[in-house]
Amino acid sequence: MALPRQTKRSDAITRGVERTPNRAMLRAVGFNDHDFETKLRGVRNELERQVNAGRNDSWALADLALVNFLLGSSADHALTDIEQRNVHASFYEATHTVIKNLLSEGLGSGGDLGKHLEEFQRLLKRKGGLT
Repeated sequence: MALPRQTKRSDAITRGVERTPNRAMLRAVGFNDHDFETKLRGVRNELERQVNAGRNDSWALADLALVNFLLGSSADHALTDIEQRNVHASFYEATHTVIKNLLSEGLGSGGDLGKHLEEFQRLLKRKGGLT
């Protein structure tokens, strides 16, 4: 299935796993918690719209699970919500890759967010049979 074409100018610098560092840098350039949450809610709404319209590739679902987690869902709940959509096994690997990249770029380094992301990674490994 082909990915939907870019719909916003910002997609060129923020969309896709290869742009994970760009997304991680939003904090570094001044996004506060309120800004971050507001933007994430918009991202979640757009991802939900795309998934409901038929886009169910692993990357879209991985982003949706991660956004739900970042907005306060437990890792287990974020995964269970996505698993109910009958996802392909590659979803776990895609989500794991996104989180790995975020952590390697320093998102949550030394704080609670980093610990929660690492917990999410462990859950993905266990549920997805990843090594």
